[in-house]
Amino acid sequence: MNQITQTKLWEMYIDSAKHAFERGEEKVAEEILTSALKELCEIIDTRKLILIEVQRTLANIYSRASRYSEAEPLYKWAIAMAEANFGRGHANIIPVLEDLAASYERQGRLDEEERIRIQIAEIGRRSGGSSAERDDNSSSVQSLAS
Repeated sequence: MNQITQTKLWEMYIDSAKHAFERGEEKVAEEILTSALKELCEIIDTRKLILIEVQRTLANIYSRASRYSEAEPLYKWAIAMAEANFGRGHANIIPVLEDLAASYERQGRLDEEERIRIQIAEIGRRSGGSSAERDDNSSSVQSLAS
């Protein structure tokens, strides 16, 4: 669905709710807007996940092309967004941290790489999830981007 069509759909939801409210059908108006709000939140959450994965992928491309000064801010942004979305220290942040650590390793920034690897290990211990479980969770983000 394109942007114009989506905008018209949301306008329709709002107009329908307003008309229902004006007719004294507060319950109907509430149901329409509650449904619209739930759907909109799901769309926004999905887009956030896609945005995180796009940033991570672009950072990987830059890093592998030795464009580290362009990659690092993207990794850090993706980590910040993932933390905001999942919570600090959530296992779904590990793939981005692993990519940042690998980038540091390629640059010879071994102290920073080690710091990130320790952070990854701590998250893994706290989450109690196996690497396979984490990969299953992070693949859901990647499948959304497909």
